[in-house]
Amino acid sequence: MELEDEKRSVQLERDRLLAKVESLADGHLHKFPDIHSQKLKSLEAQSIAAVIPVEDIAVQPNHVKTCCSS
Repeated sequence: MELEDEKRSVQLERDRLLAKVESLADGHLHKFPDIHSQKLKSLEAQSIAAVIPVEDIAVQPNHVKTCCSS
């Protein structure tokens, strides 16, 4: 009887620790997409800035207006 109680106690402790590990793992998995999302947004902004310089953005609307008004 004492052995069964000890076995049950060990199983409960194992289940508790397993649940804690799974909870911690889930928390880490939720952080990774946020980090990747931030990196992707940063790279996207850098790519756009590299392709379209600020000067071209400022000149483009004036060029479009003169083109359409002719």
